[in-house]
Amino acid sequence: MYDLFCTMCGAAFRAKRPDKRYCSGKCQARQGRLRRGEQSDGRDCGMCGKRFAIQPPNSNQRYCSDPCATQAAKIHRRAFHRKNPGAQKVYNSRRPYKDGGVVARMRRKHPDLPTACQSCGEDRVLEFAHKPGHERNGRWRMMSNCQPHMIWVLCPTCHKLLDKKIRTAADLGLA
Repeated sequence: MYDLFCTMCGAAFRAKRPDKRYCSGKCQARQGRLRRGEQSDGRDCGMCGKRFAIQPPNSNQRYCSDPCATQAAKIHRRAFHRKNPGAQKVYNSRRPYKDGGVVARMRRKHPDLPTACQSCGEDRVLEFAHKPGHERNGRWRMMSNCQPHMIWVLCPTCHKLLDKKIRTAADLGLA
């Protein structure tokens, strides 16, 4: 064993080899950053240029805040689509067919579901409203939270009247 001193922080340490220069991987990484010209106290924001501190789990962070990151993403997207004007059409043509959401999946799984609002008869746009005692627990898009015995099929207007407690289920003819 060799008693050595770290060339970065100056701390004494023991090593198996005499050519070791750093006491830890952290000192070695800090020396590498300094050699590349990066300052160890932070980084300049890629969007606004403001200096910010880098926190350990976010060592690849390029922007000082979420608004700066969002703004940069918008700029990069615009630049990409200016360079590649047909890219979005190609992407949309290769995109898998969207199934129409929860209502379409439920209709395929349970074909006997009503095809119109159970309150007013509207059939253009439909939503699911959970019956009392079956309020959603967790994500509402999960099929386990939308079983036919747990829901009413309603139009958005009747659903809002029910949710805002402007009308009761009995008033809408659901009870």
